[in-house]
Amino acid sequence: LPVAVPLLRSRNHDKNPRNDVPVVTLTVGGNDLFGPIIAACVMANPPSPAACQAAIQAGFAGFAPNYTKILAQLRLAAGPDAELITMTYYNPLPYCALGANPAAGPFGDYVLEQVVTQPGVAPGFNGLIETISAKYGATVADTFGTLGTGDFVGGSDCLHPDTDGAASSRRGSRRSIRAQRPDQTPDALPTRPGDDFLWRCERRSRSA
Repeated sequence: LPVAVPLLRSRNHDKNPRNDVPVVTLTVGGNDLFGPIIAACVMANPPSPAACQAAIQAGFAGFAPNYTKILAQLRLAAGPDAELITMTYYNPLPYCALGANPAAGPFGDYVLEQVVTQPGVAPGFNGLIETISAKYGATVADTFGTLGTGDFVGGSDCLHPDTDGAASSRRGSRRSIRAQRPDQTPDALPTRPGDDFLWRCERRSRSA
């Protein structure tokens, strides 16, 4: 953010439209949320429903203002005409060592898509992303359910996709964006695993 905001301000608010940054993508929050919640709800021995619920509430409560602040700064710096694209999260828990616990996978789905933490917000962590994104005119690339067996690093790594998973996530994001913005085509994506999504709005590229 300390790098992105000054860059966006300098390019998107000068008198040269050819150096504008037309699309900004944001993929943050998964590590901060999943770590404490997994520790309290999946790995705890003995399990404590009260501690699990407290971890979920704390995770969501901590994420919301941070995400709001980031999107607000990006929107202000990029300007009203720039495309902001955010991303929801997939469930990696069935595909790592924690998947030996049959409750891990359904619990991941619950946190991402079902749990209700506050009124007026769509269910789940992904719902929170969607709700905050809408306030800043951001399009949400939905990756939930787009990754499966063979798409994750696995083992003790219960967060990251492998090369195949990165490709699956990009394809899922493309489909999601096309469904929401049929007049704009995300036609350029990186091929290296771990890279953030880079999108090009075809219509704007042609008019530049």
